[in-house]
Amino acid sequence: MFNGNAAKARYTRQKRSHADYSEASSTSNYDLSVKAALDEGAGMLAYWVLDVNGRRLISHRGAEGVATLAEFCASQARLSQSSRRQRAAFSILKRCALHSPDTLRALVESMLRFVFLATFFGLLARGQDLGVFDGQSDIGKVLQPGSATYDAGTKTYTVSGSGDNMWFATDQFHFVWKKVFAEDLTFSAKISILGADGNAHRKAVLMVRQSLDGNDAYVDAARHGEGLTSLQFRERRGAPTLEIESNVSGPAVLRLEKWGNRYYMWIGPDADSLTFAGGSAWVEIHAPFYIGLGVCAHDKNALEKVAFSDVEIDFKPRHAKKGKYSTVETVLLSGDARTGYISQKHLSSPGWGKDGHTLTFDAERESGEVLFTPLRTAAPVGPPLAAKPAGGFSYYAAKNGKDSQVWRRSSDGSQAQQITPDDFNYTAPHESPDGKYLLLLCYSKEYDRLADNIPVELRLMTLADGSIKTLATFVGGPDSLGDEPWSPDGKRVVFVSYQSETGTR
Repeated sequence: MFNGNAAKARYTRQKRSHADYSEASSTSNYDLSVKAALDEGAGMLAYWVLDVNGRRLISHRGAEGVATLAEFCASQARLSQSSRRQRAAFSILKRCALHSPDTLRALVESMLRFVFLATFFGLLARGQDLGVFDGQSDIGKVLQPGSATYDAGTKTYTVSGSGDNMWFATDQFHFVWKKVFAEDLTFSAKISILGADGNAHRKAVLMVRQSLDGNDAYVDAARHGEGLTSLQFRERRGAPTLEIESNVSGPAVLRLEKWGNRYYMWIGPDADSLTFAGGSAWVEIHAPFYIGLGVCAHDKNALEKVAFSDVEIDFKPRHAKKGKYSTVETVLLSGDARTGYISQKHLSSPGWGKDGHTLTFDAERESGEVLFTPLRTAAPVGPPLAAKPAGGFSYYAAKNGKDSQVWRRSSDGSQAQQITPDDFNYTAPHESPDGKYLLLLCYSKEYDRLADNIPVELRLMTLADGSIKTLATFVGGPDSLGDEPWSPDGKRVVFVSYQSETGTR
C-alpha cells in the first residue's frame, strides 16, 4: 500500500544520516556508484550503492553488510556479462576495509565465497546455458518438475511448467530467474504457447518477484492459453492475487515496466507496435529481487510448454511510446479490475449507462461512451437495484486545515460525526445503491489537496461496522471519480487512472 508519510520519513532519515559521514571516498563505473565512509558516531563503516540516477539501491553499516555488497557485485557482474561493475565495487571495499579489522575479515570471507560461487555457477552454466538468467526453480508445491532450455542460435527460451495455479495466496509454477538489484526496469518478450490441448487458463508470464517462496509478493504480465491477458499482482506475502484485465486478447508480445513500486504493462503484435494496456499496480518489492519467465499449466498433473523469444531486460526503462494516458477502469468489490477504455486525451467524469451495459466519460469537453465488458471470471451485469429508502444518513467531505475527512449526518442535519480515520485524507464519498458500502478516494497527508497525477487509493467502507479495505491503488486526481461511480447493480465501481510520459511512481 502506498504510504507517502513513511516514504517522506525514510527520505528525511537518509538525508540526516549522510551528515554523519566523514572521510568519504567513492568510485563510479558507468551505471554503478558505490560510496563508503567511516561513521564516527557509530564507530563502524557505512556504505551505500547508487544507480545511474543517484537513487539508493542498498545500504549497510558494519561488517555484516559486506556480504550483501559482495552478493550485489556478483549479481551486477553476471548481469552485465563483464567484470567492470564487480571491479568498481570491490575496489572501494578494499579501501574501506582499511578502516576496520572486522570489515577486512568479512571482506576476505565474502571474496572467497564469491570466487567459489562464481566458479560453481560457471561450471553449471557450461552444462546448462540459460542465457541472461541465473537459474530455474519450481515455485510452490509442484507435482511435475519443470525445466527450461535456451537456444542461443534463435535466442529462444523453451520453458515447461506444471502447477495448479498462480492465484489466491500462493503459486505453483516453473520459474527461470535472475536475481537483481534495481529500482527501475523494463522486461519484454514474444510469447508462443505451444500445444492446443491444455487448460484454457494455463499461463505464460513475465514476472518480478520478491523471493522464490510460493506465497511472496509479485507482479507479472500474464497471457493465458485462451488469450486472456492481465497485469497480475500480490501486494504482500500471503495476500490474495489481484489483476487488471486487458481489453485486448492474445497479444504476441508483452512488456512489463517497473518504475519504483509502480508497474505498467504494454502489449502488441510485435515489439515495434506496443500499446499501453491500461491501469497500473503498486507493489513494494525491495532489492534484491527476482525477474524471470514463468509457466503454469493450471493442472497439477500436466506439463505445458511455452517459447519465449526476443527477451529484453533494460535497467534504464523508457515507455514504448511517449505520451500521457488515461484509463477508464472498472473494479469489483474483490479488488479485481478491468480496462474499459484507454486514451491519450485527458479523461474525466466516468460513469455508467442507465442499464449498466455501457461506460460513460468526458474526453476534453467531449462526451464518450463505450460498451462495458465484465471480467471473464466475474458475473454478468445484473438488473439495477431498487432505490434506497429515504432517510438515514448523508455523507460528505470536509476540510480542517490541510486535512480532509468524511462525515455523516442524519437527514435533518443533526448528529454530525467523522467516520474516517486520520491516517489519510479522505474525500469523494459515494454510497452504494443498496446502502451497505461507502466508496472513498484517499491520498497521503503529504499533499495539502487532491491534485492531478498523485498516488491515490480507492477504498471501500462497510457501513455496518466501519471496516475499510482498499479496492485499487493508482495515479489519480480530482477527475478520477464521477458523480455516479457505482454500477446500477451495485457490483462494480468505475474510475479513471492516469499515466505520465515518464512513468509515474
